[in-house]
Amino acid sequence: MIAPSLHIENLERYLVWFMRLLACMFFILGLRQWLIVLDPWHDNAFINMQTPQQVSGGFFAVLDLVAAVGLWLVSSWGAVVWLVTALSDIVIHSFFPELAMTPRFMLIFHIGSMLMYVWLTVQIVRLRAA
Repeated sequence: MIAPSLHIENLERYLVWFMRLLACMFFILGLRQWLIVLDPWHDNAFINMQTPQQVSGGFFAVLDLVAAVGLWLVSSWGAVVWLVTALSDIVIHSFFPELAMTPRFMLIFHIGSMLMYVWLTVQIVRLRAA
């Protein structure tokens, strides 16, 4: 039987790689949001949006990149910013769909990534307690 510490090390390594993959995804999402805000090709479409849509776009443009940096550094604040950003996107898609700036399939991605994060952290905590 393999020692529990080896399992913990493997799970911690998986968690680090998972957070770094999320960081790459949120970096791409952040750049996408900034393309919408800066609008180099669409003749000021962002300026012509309603104010709540502009606020939503600016909010996610900043927080997606902040979450990406925090997740890449595998810091606790990065996970918190990521969770706040993902939950905000879920709430906006659920209750204010007209303000949503991300594709609808991102809801499935957010929920799946949160479930994976919770599962990995619970497994690490359980093995540390054993």
